[in-house]
Amino acid sequence: MNKYQFLLSTPAKSRWQRISLRKRAGIIVPLFSVYSKKSFGIGDILDLKKVIDWCNLCGFSILQLLPLNDTGFNFFPFSPQSSFALDPIYLSLRKFKVKAKGVSKNNLYVDYKIKWEKLKILREIFLKEKWTNPKFKNFQKENSYWLKDYCLYRVLKQKFQEKSWENWPQSFQKNNQLKIEFQAWLQWQIFEQVKEVKNYAQKHKILLVGDLPWLLSFDSADVWSHKEFFDLEHSAGAPADAFSKKGQKWGAAPINWQKIFDDDFLYFKEKLRYAENFYDLFRIDHVLGTFRIWKVRRKEPEENKGLNGFFEPLDENLWEEQGRKTLKAFIKNTKMFPLVEDLGTVPDCCPKVLKELGLLGMKIQRWARQYPLNSVATLSTHDTSNWPVYFKKEFNRYPTKVEIEKKLKEMNKADSIFSINLIFEWLFLDEKIKNYEIYRINTPGTVSEKNWRIRLPFSLEHLMNWHKNKEIKKIIKRANR
Repeated sequence: MNKYQFLLSTPAKSRWQRISLRKRAGIIVPLFSVYSKKSFGIGDILDLKKVIDWCNLCGFSILQLLPLNDTGFNFFPFSPQSSFALDPIYLSLRKFKVKAKGVSKNNLYVDYKIKWEKLKILREIFLKEKWTNPKFKNFQKENSYWLKDYCLYRVLKQKFQEKSWENWPQSFQKNNQLKIEFQAWLQWQIFEQVKEVKNYAQKHKILLVGDLPWLLSFDSADVWSHKEFFDLEHSAGAPADAFSKKGQKWGAAPINWQKIFDDDFLYFKEKLRYAENFYDLFRIDHVLGTFRIWKVRRKEPEENKGLNGFFEPLDENLWEEQGRKTLKAFIKNTKMFPLVEDLGTVPDCCPKVLKELGLLGMKIQRWARQYPLNSVATLSTHDTSNWPVYFKKEFNRYPTKVEIEKKLKEMNKADSIFSINLIFEWLFLDEKIKNYEIYRINTPGTVSEKNWRIRLPFSLEHLMNWHKNKEIKKIIKRANR
């Protein structure tokens, strides 16, 4: 009997049936980290086809991405300027017959100046054509809930030198139809490309996981156009704990859940409906915040970080029901299966509700004591050191390649129904890769030119012919994933 059968007796039953109830192995890939001969300075949407081919080659059936939402020019994927719009930096130019701009394998970090260059080229392409395609008009009509506001927001951001909307003058000219149309065209182009990738993934039986941030920067199109859904007086964050003595103040606008539900959950319904075009599953970041959120006054001095904050709801007895109600609404309003990130100081009610609803929590090897059936087993995250660096901290030496392979086997043999690891953890099997320290995606609480910029040590073409591919396939097959 399938030991995961109990998941079919939960509210997520139909979502499980849609993706099939079986053990799976997957990889997490930051799109900015990959590159091919056809890339233009950074990994692009159509490069994902080669990543899907590699998944097939090695036996992975899940491809998880970091957020692809438009970050404007701050390049922090978890603080996008829209929770709907995708970032045009990832638009592939190959279909416009633009010559690729090679990426040197010696250049380990992304140079985000490439976005200015790509936007300039795309604007020239846009201006040369009369974009009367009925599909473009239909795209605008179907996404009117968010698209008009987002496009106007981006145009005004540029007009006011990327300043926050809170610092815009009280009166400004809204009419600039051509610039607004250009922003809509960019979103239509990237919409078509990601849909193409989704179809390619389905054809090759690879499930795509999208990361959908819901805690957004105050300076975002969502907050600007729907102020009623956000608390503008406080910032979301985290209380002091063993990892952060002063806690954290994220600069993100807390959600006003009462207002969201008073509006029949429409804001999230529209967000989920749009994401269904691209993904089979979606990740809910900081799911603990759907139960209770740590709030800090925005006027609180920055040096105090998360000190002097409070949990909302204030009454701990309300946490369980708020989390249950919110997560049920997520399940009810999308065909996608939700994965959740439940790291941090976890309230007792959270694991109980996740199991009751048939959802999966995360289990990171360095902190996990066991791997429940309803969990995702992984060695590391985008916010932690990779496993070899963690190993060195514990044992004062880096692991051998044999030890790395053994740990990857262990993670895939775990009871967790999914085992999804960062692509870098698999690449560390390569005998030539020894400088593990540089392969860190992000160091929380720091401002660094290395955050959200690290590239793979070699191209996707190299990856397709990598000598470790057969070894990875054996590991996954023997783990019955």
